[in-house]
Amino acid sequence: MRTTLFWFRNDLRLHDQRALKQAVEHAQTHGQALLLVYVHEPVQDAPTAWGFRRMGTHRRRFLADTLADLQKSLEALGQRLVLLHGPVAEVLPACASHVGADTVFCEDIAAPEEQAQVQALTDAGLTVKTLWQSSLIEPDALPFAAEDMPQVFTVFRQRIESARLQPLAPLPAPSELPAPPRDHLANLPGWTDKPFALLQAHT
Repeated sequence: MRTTLFWFRNDLRLHDQRALKQAVEHAQTHGQALLLVYVHEPVQDAPTAWGFRRMGTHRRRFLADTLADLQKSLEALGQRLVLLHGPVAEVLPACASHVGADTVFCEDIAAPEEQAQVQALTDAGLTVKTLWQSSLIEPDALPFAAEDMPQVFTVFRQRIESARLQPLAPLPAPSELPAPPRDHLANLPGWTDKPFALLQAHT
């Protein structure tokens, strides 16, 4: 049985998660299993050029708690969250190969390193479907081109209001999800089932 792979990135939630909805619909349409993955990269633990780590103690604790909550919510739906530690360009293609997945769904993030991650997956032969979900107003609905974006918020607000634009209604959390693949996943590179171990954070 083939598998649809969904990669949780910044939006660690089930409600108002349009990229996840897209992945669920793909899995249902093609009769595939659904694998839900979160990847913690080693670069997050490495010191920056200024001598401190990118992620401080409090953020690490918040992230670990969020992942634990997500795990619990998924278990209530008969699903699971696969936690992996390692470079995205290595662990996700290996994971996809293990479960027979060729398509990855995830949110689109407009930042250089995050865009490079997606490109690395594409270079590895995966089809990556990204979906923008990080703004109240859809970029295509704006009454001006991106290069003509007002530099003052008041002007931006007035033009949005004049165009009578409204945010999309938030999506509810799914009431059911396709089942995960039956493959034994504990031998995946960087696998763990504990968010605090994944983030090397104190409980």
